[in-house]
Amino acid sequence: MPIDYDTPKWTLREAAVAAGYEPNTLRSYYSPHRKLFRIIGGAEAQAKGLAGLLNLRDVLQLAVAQRLIEIGVHPGDAFQAGVDFAHTSTTPSGWPTRDPAELFDPREAFTFLIWMPGRGGEVVPVKTSDPRLDVVHLIYNQASGRRGPAIVILLNDVQNDVFAALRIARPD
Repeated sequence: MPIDYDTPKWTLREAAVAAGYEPNTLRSYYSPHRKLFRIIGGAEAQAKGLAGLLNLRDVLQLAVAQRLIEIGVHPGDAFQAGVDFAHTSTTPSGWPTRDPAELFDPREAFTFLIWMPGRGGEVVPVKTSDPRLDVVHLIYNQASGRRGPAIVILLNDVQNDVFAALRIARPD
């Protein structure tokens, strides 16, 4: 049975725990006063005081953002980098397509997110048969015409952690 990425199933508290946040910290990011995070794929609460639900794409997006926040990236920028993985899908030329929140075929490639200030996140595959990152190319910022600092996240590990926390079985 395929993995259901779209059905809202998890409360904000459950998503926080699965993604590595303190629940109150995550709630504060969604606060209408701070406006750092927003629900994209889930369902808003039916009434004030009731829990809204998040789907699996949202939880994976939060987990990516948490990895960036914990090393100092602004929460709003980290949220957008999570969106770049979980809610959009771009594929480098010559690779099979990847659906939002999904990895490249793990038998063929690791899936990385490369985040740079001013450029945001880019999801890239790295062949498992030759697991070397082309760092010089990946850290080039076209907007500035220079290479710059970058953060590299192995999305395979992020997905494994979230699936384990939510008890999601991978299809064979």
